[in-house]
Amino acid sequence: MRHTEELLDQAVRVATRLGYRVQLDWLEGCGGGKCIAAGDEWIFLDRGLPPHEQLSQITSLLQNDTRIHGLGLSFQMQSALGLRKSA
Repeated sequence: MRHTEELLDQAVRVATRLGYRVQLDWLEGCGGGKCIAAGDEWIFLDRGLPPHEQLSQITSLLQNDTRIHGLGLSFQMQSALGLRKSA
């Protein structure tokens, strides 16, 4: 669990580096998502979901952002984003 929480924190920092504003809120199990409001890119994560589901949400949103390839990411974050192929 601790590893998942650390990866989630790392993913939030990556999103912030890419210019997203990340909001962690109680969304009653709706899951959250990504949107643009007033010119800002937002990622909403549901605080009611377990960390592994929040991590899955944010990584699936980030992996489609082409700007991700320009960042120096840890091996673990690259794996979580599906950017590293297994040997």
